[in-house]
Amino acid sequence: MSKNEELRARIEAAKQADKPAETSSKTNTTAAAAASAMGHAFGWAVAVCIGGAIGYWIDSMLGSSPWALLIFLVFGMVAGFLNIVRAANKMAREAMADAEANISPKTDE
Repeated sequence: MSKNEELRARIEAAKQADKPAETSSKTNTTAAAAASAMGHAFGWAVAVCIGGAIGYWIDSMLGSSPWALLIFLVFGMVAGFLNIVRAANKMAREAMADAEANISPKTDE
């Protein structure tokens, strides 16, 4: 091996040693899914709280306690659930698009 080739090999070895350890895509996907799930759970809780607050306010104005509170709590739950369903459908469409993009065309051999 010539000095030039030896130098190239040493440079390549140094480059490989300096590369940061790559995390697996499965770990990244799992972390992203967990973060997304936590965000949707928080969004559902916020929707329920907002519905409850609106219902409580209406009850205090009309003196119809606890009917508006109960009705708007249910509205909040439904709104939060619909947001989760929309997000799940969006993720499913994206996963299908990714799967279709990764399918290679068949070649005749």
